[in-house]
Amino acid sequence: MSRVASQAKHRVDRSTLIRPVASPIELAGSSNHCVLMVHGFGDTPQTLHYLAAKMHAMGYRVSVPLLPGHGTTPEEFFVSTAEEWVFAARARLVQLRERSRSVSLVGLSMGAAIAAILAAEFADIPALVLLSPYLVVPRFLRAIASMHRVVDPIFGPLNARHPDSIRDPDERKKNVGYGVVTAGALRQLCRVVNRATADLSKVRSPTLLIQSVDDPRIAPDVGVKTLAQLGSVEKQLLGIGGAGHIITVDYGRDRVISETAAWISDHAGDLPPRESEAAHPIS
Repeated sequence: MSRVASQAKHRVDRSTLIRPVASPIELAGSSNHCVLMVHGFGDTPQTLHYLAAKMHAMGYRVSVPLLPGHGTTPEEFFVSTAEEWVFAARARLVQLRERSRSVSLVGLSMGAAIAAILAAEFADIPALVLLSPYLVVPRFLRAIASMHRVVDPIFGPLNARHPDSIRDPDERKKNVGYGVVTAGALRQLCRVVNRATADLSKVRSPTLLIQSVDDPRIAPDVGVKTLAQLGSVEKQLLGIGGAGHIITVDYGRDRVISETAAWISDHAGDLPPRESEAAHPIS
């Protein structure tokens, strides 16, 4: 059995270990417009559950898949690849497009990079929202990634947590991201970012970028540079204060959620009811 096939079998066998709180989010809606959301590197759909609940309450169908290697064990994460992450998100988008009138895209952190890749491939995406878009990998992380064959055997998993990624202490405790990374995994992250930045000029969808001015993981000018690179005619950058990197659960999340919801409803075409009494909250 090849190494790739062996890794794939390993992941399939361990898929039953997905933690309930990290499970995919699938919410049926009264609208035939769907919102596909993509979570970040080493994280889970849990970071998008507030936003998913809001979009569902507005009547939209919502899908937040769990990317390969995520939500199970760090070992699964360390052997997953950029190709698998993008393929999984693309496959879900294709499925949803077959079942819905249209599909908008929302991505958080690395998920924003994946959303940009997909928007470049599917020119008719009606709305794209990039939240804390991770589109620039710091030089020191790229250096570590480039030396993965040396770094990983010597140091193994590295601490990836940052106390200001989520400033709200209650939400920080709820986060179920791995909090560890290997140089090899960073190399895969770099591959996603490289592909996304190369594709930004191909994006034509109306695009909203939201970034915290206090983000500890991406520099303040990333949003400005991303906006300039985007091929979209209609595009907007919104800066917020007080939050860290995971702005969908952190301080100020209500504004992030309302701005995202407004952008999608303004571009989705046939609008569902603003609030659906049939909607169910996400626990």
